Amino acid sequence: MKTELKCIPCFIDDIIGALDLIEESFDVKRNLIGQVVKFIGNGLDYSKTPSFYITRCHRILKKHYGKDNLFEELREKCNMVGKELSNKVKDEVWVKTDNQKFKELIKWSIVGNELDFRTVGTGYDLTIEDFYEILYSTFKKPLDIDETEKIFTLGNSAENILYVLDNVGEIAFDKLLIEYFLEKGKKVKVAFRGGAITSDIILEDLKFVGITELPVETVKAGPDTLGISFEEMTEEMSTAIENADLIIAKGQANYYEFSKHFYEIGGNIVNLLRTKCDLVSNKFGKKGKLSLAVVLREEFI
Repeated sequence: MKTELKCIPCFIDDIIGALDLIEESFDVKRNLIGQVVKFIGNGLDYSKTPSFYITRCHRILKKHYGKDNLFEELREKCNMVGKELSNKVKDEVWVKTDNQKFKELIKWSIVGNELDFRTVGTGYDLTIEDFYEILYSTFKKPLDIDETEKIFTLGNSAENILYVLDNVGEIAFDKLLIEYFLEKGKKVKVAFRGGAITSDIILEDLKFVGITELPVETVKAGPDTLGISFEEMTEEMSTAIENADLIIAKGQANYYEFSKHFYEIGGNIVNLLRTKCDLVSNKFGKKGKLSLAVVLREEFI
């Protein structure tokens, strides 16, 4: 997906939201937002993805603070909550029939996106029980587009799966889906970002929730980017994409990149995401915040 004019307010709003979490001084906020506006005002290349520009806006903040991980405490809380809740989910789901287990694991992977602190903000005063109720109420709602049966078939036939993770917190639920594939004898590679930026995962997050303890191969996708970046991609990530029979891409930023480069990729691509705006929801013929489990194809690009 390419950048559109309506993306610009979201770039700025994203930075304002970040500064509300980490900065009290109005003057500092004003200065940093001014730098972001100046960067955007210098001209955008609308052939690039929105995540290209959101990444660079957040790098302005990182440069100012001279710190790689600006949200360390929030990220840790997300992972703690996700890890505890996913243990409850595993106890409930692992006793189901194979097909039902798969469907529920797909859904929990998508529902877990509610743990993203960029979405829920100051909600981390809530208890584990409160979060479980919030997530479970979302889980009980049907997916807006549900192609789980297609994904089930693709997963069964695939030998090499590349799982492109998204945010802290929700990766604990992704771990359950990865475990399912491993039980089926699949080879799984797991992609992470090389540097911390907002809520996107890094290798330390995989270690925290126990993904690195599984028999998977971890792949560094690139530096500190929101979602993966085809422009800043490592050679090992490029090779992993080329060799994958099935790619599971989590989140909206990864949808941006994989939809833009869809025709360059030989394997099947599955997007599991909660949409954040109508620009993306419209790609799927709908409006509002959606929960989607889709096999990417031309009509969704």
